[in-house]
Amino acid sequence: MNYCPNCGNKIETNQHYCPSCGQTLIQAVNQEREQNNEIKRIKAKMKEARINEITLALFGGLLIGGGIIFILQRIFTVDIFDVKVVFIDNAAIGGVVAIILGIVCCAGASDYGNKYNELERKL
Repeated sequence: MNYCPNCGNKIETNQHYCPSCGQTLIQAVNQEREQNNEIKRIKAKMKEARINEITLALFGGLLIGGGIIFILQRIFTVDIFDVKVVFIDNAAIGGVVAIILGIVCCAGASDYGNKYNELERKL
């Protein structure tokens, strides 16, 4: 059940004119359909943005956590003249790269979050 955009009277979807005020209804129905289609498109883009945001945030977090663990496994200490010196194995560069990639993923997730918020304001 639809309503006349001019007087608010209840109308059937197959009516071309409002029985109360005579307003032409075909254009109003087409505008309502276009608005509904635009809302559906925005909601689909919002869903996609939210999925991408969550995926990138999780992946980025895993990369950062994995990079930290990788680096921690490569740390070793050596006693030099009764002084403990901490060294990091050269292979730890992989952990640093993982952390950097994780940060980039989290930044991308933030961008998708901003896109979601912009789309939400359009509704």
